[in-house]
Amino acid sequence: PKAMIDAELELSWDNFVAQSRLEERRVLELLESQGRSRESLFDEWKPSSMKSIKQRLIVNEIAEKEKVEATNADLEKELARQAELRSSTVDEVRELFEKNNSMEYLRRDLTDRKVYDLLLDSATVNNGQKMSYVDLVGKNQ
Repeated sequence: PKAMIDAELELSWDNFVAQSRLEERRVLELLESQGRSRESLFDEWKPSSMKSIKQRLIVNEIAEKEKVEATNADLEKELARQAELRSSTVDEVRELFEKNNSMEYLRRDLTDRKVYDLLLDSATVNNGQKMSYVDLVGKNQ
């Protein structure tokens, strides 16, 4: 739906501006100096945004149909893993995620990982004809 695409593009724009570490006004000025605009970037980003949305919808549908979701135990295990990576405590990591309103994002990410694991576990590998990378890439063009 158009509303989903628009929301995805707005999110991409917000991330773009945040990564530039400039005020939005300054980013717009820089784009204008290059003969570009926010809208031209949106046009450029639209195909990848649509692909991202389709992927999200498919993963959500699989998670729902297969009843896959991150449990509280999964969440605690991930918080412990993050704490170890950061040489921090689980409570400090939890507080950081909660402060940044990222707990739901983390839960969603863990659910997605479980869906991908499910897909990989149920995949059947068929050996095809052996060919060079150049031949394979050329075949896809």
